Amino acid sequence: MRLKLGRHVLEIGALVLEDISVNVERTREAAQQGYSNATELADYLVAKGIPFREAHTILWVKTVVYAITQRKPLKHFSVAEFQQFHPVIAEDVYPILSLESCLEKNVVRKVGSIQNVLKRRFLPQKQCFQRK
Repeated sequence: MRLKLGRHVLEIGALVLEDISVNVERTREAAQQGYSNATELADYLVAKGIPFREAHTILWVKTVVYAITQRKPLKHFSVAEFQQFHPVIAEDVYPILSLESCLEKNVVRKVGSIQNVLKRRFLPQKQCFQRK
């Protein structure tokens, strides 16, 4: 029963998305607002040898609160601003804060590379949802 319902939901979803158009620039702009890349900064700190709990405190209690009060995204911090929270933060932090890096890291964790997701998205509908 659930499988049948799930199949119907996917078929309806495919119909809804069939003619959708995405404003790429607006989508990119929206994705870069807020602090969705903050988790990447925590991972960066852990990779630099900072214990997870300390990295979490540095990130959320200090860095993000500061960023919000300054109305400034993390990617616009100078190294000196980052280093007021922890001295291990260096120039190599910027690539991991990019939207592309965040997407690649998180998409790969869940479903494979971005290239694979794009291939799946652009398969003909009949290949994606065939009735049996």
